[in-house]
Amino acid sequence: MRNLFAPTKKIKKLGSKTFAISLKNILQSHRNRYLLFYALLIAMGTVYAFLNPYAKSSLLPKCMIHSATGFFCAGCGLQRALHEFFQGHWYAAFRLNAFFTLALLLLLVDCLLLIFKLEKWRPLPYLFKNHTLLLFAASLLVVFMVLRNLPMEPFTFLAPKK
Repeated sequence: MRNLFAPTKKIKKLGSKTFAISLKNILQSHRNRYLLFYALLIAMGTVYAFLNPYAKSSLLPKCMIHSATGFFCAGCGLQRALHEFFQGHWYAAFRLNAFFTLALLLLLVDCLLLIFKLEKWRPLPYLFKNHTLLLFAASLLVVFMVLRNLPMEPFTFLAPKK
């Protein structure tokens, strides 16, 4: 009896070599991991394009931090921003959550560079390899969260708009 849960599946034989496909073999390449990540991101974007966070009967949860404290967290407006971003309304997405909209644009550029095999120009591998850059990005996120809660005029632009 054949084991249906075997980790590899033989595809074809060429001479003395047998080629096998398994999830482990596919994910050994960094490029394939990034491609899988971007495929999942596109699938999530497709879902968010059709879900309407503005509807009263929306299944999407409200921000618990904003509900409890009245302050905007770094993710406030993100669901609406994702909806607007994947609908093609990039300025509206930027007005709802500027930090994550810029991060999504960075991911879009990285994805295009990955698809066209321009590996040396991709920004994400440098960000994850350099811990100083990663800490700088995390500190920018904290600064963004603080600035969007200030009631002064230039910073009210960062608060999500209804």
